[in-house]
Amino acid sequence: MKILACNRSVMLVTGEGVEPPAPGLHWIFATALSRREFESIRMELDRAPSAPLRLVYLGRLSKEKGIELLIRALAILREEGFALLPKLTLAGDGPYRAKLESAVRERCCEDLVHFAGQLTRREITSLLLDSDLCVQPSLTEGFSKAWLDAMAHGVPVLASNVGAAAAVIGGDGVRGWLTPPGDSERLTRKLQSIFEGPVNWPALRYRCRAFAQGRSIETWAERIAEICAAQWGMATNGGKLCFAQGK
Repeated sequence: MKILACNRSVMLVTGEGVEPPAPGLHWIFATALSRREFESIRMELDRAPSAPLRLVYLGRLSKEKGIELLIRALAILREEGFALLPKLTLAGDGPYRAKLESAVRERCCEDLVHFAGQLTRREITSLLLDSDLCVQPSLTEGFSKAWLDAMAHGVPVLASNVGAAAAVIGGDGVRGWLTPPGDSERLTRKLQSIFEGPVNWPALRYRCRAFAQGRSIETWAERIAEICAAQWGMATNGGKLCFAQGK
């Protein structure tokens, strides 16, 4: 890719960051939400958080997603006598589901963890509108669409500090929180600090929503057009490439 990026080719890398991934390469975010979908989401950004908080995980149930760490964190909080233990919904399916179900039983967390299975877009929206925090404890990740899905519904994200997570979440308290990957103890303490607060949930939700709105499918296409125009000495009009005057 670096060799190809040295000529007039446009090379895009899924992710987000302050600095380009390499000379001649450009970050581009991943998204699946159109502006029309954003407009169709009706949420109460000023609502009070649930008591106990409602957590949600979105995505494939596989080992690298770190979900077992999240189950372990909930079990630790229970063992420590933490009041108002949160409820967790796992939305998705995958090869690790049986292992996770076994982990939930072994740690006596059946009343805390619900396996929702694969959901439709409408069902995901309904779930997110009823959730307070999206937890994505992945061991490895690039640019997770689940982060933007959650933020589009005004739901902040607690994610492992992998891939583009720091750029998307913006640091603790900006649009969510970060935790080291693979560290169940740090994840447990981060959850505890969030539950105990104080957290300005409405302000947090507004920041999440505003960030996600700037990353729609249409914005994605416009950004690609801008990158191509700059590389090829062209102009854009209405988000599309066109020849600059005098060219």
